[in-house]
Amino acid sequence: MQGTAVCSSLTPPACCSPRPLQEPTGIALAFIIFMAASLVPMTRGAKAEAFGPFTPNAELINGRAAMVGVLDCWLAACAPFL
Repeated sequence: MQGTAVCSSLTPPACCSPRPLQEPTGIALAFIIFMAASLVPMTRGAKAEAFGPFTPNAELINGRAAMVGVLDCWLAACAPFL
């Protein structure tokens, strides 16, 4: 009960702001740029080669772990305000 009162009295952090939903142009532009940058190596025939400890499988696992970590941080910061 007290935890709910404390959470409701706090202001939400910037990541929970509805402002990105009001002006989605920047988000859409960033999405398009990242998609294009990810697709360019595939269209140029780049091979997935190991470079030291950076194997294709390790990079896939690291990328997935990073996505889960970012989502977890966002949920931890914004869950009381949703």
